[in-house]
Amino acid sequence: MKIKIRKTLKSIVNILTWIWLLVHGAFSAHAFTFSQDTEDKVYVIKNPWFFKLLNPISGDSLGFTLPFIGVAYINETAVKNAKTSIDGVIKHEAKHIEQYWELGIQHFQVDTWKLEGVAEYARGESTIPLCASALTESKEQQRYRDYHIVVKYLIENKGLGEGGIYRYQGYPLSEADDWVSTEVCGDA
Repeated sequence: MKIKIRKTLKSIVNILTWIWLLVHGAFSAHAFTFSQDTEDKVYVIKNPWFFKLLNPISGDSLGFTLPFIGVAYINETAVKNAKTSIDGVIKHEAKHIEQYWELGIQHFQVDTWKLEGVAEYARGESTIPLCASALTESKEQQRYRDYHIVVKYLIENKGLGEGGIYRYQGYPLSEADDWVSTEVCGDA
């Protein structure tokens, strides 16, 4: 009896996995057939349960990009709840699509702060404004703001390009925070 239940469960998991892969494959095929640019490969998902179905471990994230599938998804409800711009999140996720294709397998060796910071810089804004003084947002939103600050500092003050950021050693948050406070926010 236990063997039969185990086989049945395994069959159900296999069927669900194939359905999951087919759904992502359909989005990917559509994107590569009809997209004019990378931003066209970012799909805004209006229904939170469908977003959760696409990525069961996504939690309440604003969006996600699967490696090498060539598409990204945005959780419209989460974006509205975060009171941020869908266009900005589209730019962020589109940058992740580009990163996967540009970096290839090396993508998995690049620090998270570099990948997310570059995506936030491409977005042009953070969920939390760079000059905000009182931070009441989630720890994850604060981390993304910090990543953005560091990348902005490395690009605009140190003159690094995207490739230079990916090769950069260290995480100069303190320097970057001081620079942003003085040069961007105008604090004395």
